[in-house]
Amino acid sequence: MSVTPPPPGGMPWDPNQGAPTQPTPVFGPPQPPPAESGWSPLPPIPPAHHHQPPPKKRKVWPVVAIIVVAVALLGGSVYFGLEYFNKEDGDPGAVKPGDSASPGESDAPAGGIEAVDFKNTAVYVKGKLVAFENGEYEDFALSGDPVFTDLDGDGDLDAAALVDINGEKPWSQVLLWIWDGTAAQPIAFEASWQWTCDPLARMTIAAGENGLALTRSTANVCGGDPATESVNIGMLASFPVEKMGEHDSATTRCRVAPAGATETTDVTGKAEPVVLNAEGAPKLAEPGAYSKVEVRHRPSPDTTIDNGYAIAVITWADGGTGCGWVPWSAVAG
Repeated sequence: MSVTPPPPGGMPWDPNQGAPTQPTPVFGPPQPPPAESGWSPLPPIPPAHHHQPPPKKRKVWPVVAIIVVAVALLGGSVYFGLEYFNKEDGDPGAVKPGDSASPGESDAPAGGIEAVDFKNTAVYVKGKLVAFENGEYEDFALSGDPVFTDLDGDGDLDAAALVDINGEKPWSQVLLWIWDGTAAQPIAFEASWQWTCDPLARMTIAAGENGLALTRSTANVCGGDPATESVNIGMLASFPVEKMGEHDSATTRCRVAPAGATETTDVTGKAEPVVLNAEGAPKLAEPGAYSKVEVRHRPSPDTTIDNGYAIAVITWADGGTGCGWVPWSAVAG
């Protein structure tokens, strides 16, 4: 799947609301092109034109007798050979002391993802794959120790970490790494972000029963309501999502209307909510799963922010609500 990343850099259109113009300031690596394997049919086998004489009838019983004797002798040899092997060596599949349990296996850390040095590991910053050096890269810095939990439901532990971005208006984000059996693969999109300002409490992360337990500001407005919300973060394909029971929701905030949003536009049936504000991002669900999709906005919104996408409030058929992204063209249409 090809995903067009949001535009890099910049600050929000309103300093008290919204993410930097790149709300997910990291994006995934280009996927290697699929292997090209041309196909061409085998040349047809030409039919035989010469006449084949009918086969001569042969006596069968001598051949059958020889086969029966050979099978009997071979069976006895295999039986006695296996009996000897079982008595001397035990289970041929068992690993004996001093043997290598998996010879030729890759050099993965013995402790899995928990043995990874996250202060010096690969990470996506501003749209490119880089490496932390002692927990830092430019104005990005790890904050605290990583948290280990199963994010993608494969039974292996994955990792999440808080990263502080220091600048004129500091903020923080939650980055993820998925364990693929040999290495910690950095996820290209942040799980959440938040301004670092009063009266907002800092985001916190912990291992949860259903992925990552994240506590963050509900409104994310400096000088605004300090209320917090707790969400569960998991994965949909290679994208972070908020897990809400049987539903997947975009990790963006939509429970509090944006400042100055006095209008609501119903876009049900006009656009299918996606997990991220980027072209090519996967749908959150099939159209029949929603009963309503609405966008709350200002009378004259700036449709160029957030890569041309608007935050939508989704109402599922079972009455639950969540968040998604729809193109502004659906709002104006």
